[in-house]
Amino acid sequence: EGTGFTTADSSGNGNAGTITDATWGTDEVRENYLIFNGETSIVDPALTLPVMTDLNDFTWTVWVNSQLAIGPTQQNAVIFGNRYDAAGLEFTPRQFTKLTPTKFEWHQNGNGNDNLDVPDLVAGDWHHIAIVKDGLDLEYFFDGISTGTRTLTELIGSVAHPFFIGGQANTGSVNEFFNGYIDDVRIYDEALTLGDIREIVDDTNLAPSFPENVFARANATVGTAYTASIS
Repeated sequence: EGTGFTTADSSGNGNAGTITDATWGTDEVRENYLIFNGETSIVDPALTLPVMTDLNDFTWTVWVNSQLAIGPTQQNAVIFGNRYDAAGLEFTPRQFTKLTPTKFEWHQNGNGNDNLDVPDLVAGDWHHIAIVKDGLDLEYFFDGISTGTRTLTELIGSVAHPFFIGGQANTGSVNEFFNGYIDDVRIYDEALTLGDIREIVDDTNLAPSFPENVFARANATVGTAYTASIS
């Protein structure tokens, strides 16, 4: 990868991502990655997440480099996850799951108590982030170190959600597009251990050698373990 308007799925599940208004970049740390402009950039891997229950575990990981100081726009920007449904409309009741530069938002019908506040991303630096859901427990890992936990009090509705990278399926009055660089997005339908996460960090924190694909995803099928990476 590194050129073109789609991202390959290295998991073999065929979920190639469609790139809109994001461009390819390169540096000595991550080699190929995607640059998101904070206004219209998004990658849509045509991936549907399962209904979030107390039984389906997951791990979401990403290398990310914010290019904008935390403010009213960047603090709510979607690094990955969703803010609206696939058509860009609010779910009824209102619900979404997304990673932002300041928190992991687990939002159900106005309940913000399950949001997991995390260390704010500092502009200009690459960091590895992992979110692990194990039953009702959420845990946040920053550069391979656990920095926050929360026990969920509400599950997310009764419908499946889309999964977007760098933005949302809505270009209206609410701007929650991410301004920065994103690389090596991975989705697992299991709760990885600290050792697993540190192994991912060590294996992908390479210069100048990197994974073959910048963006890769896998189908979110409950009960089936898989890995995905982006390039």
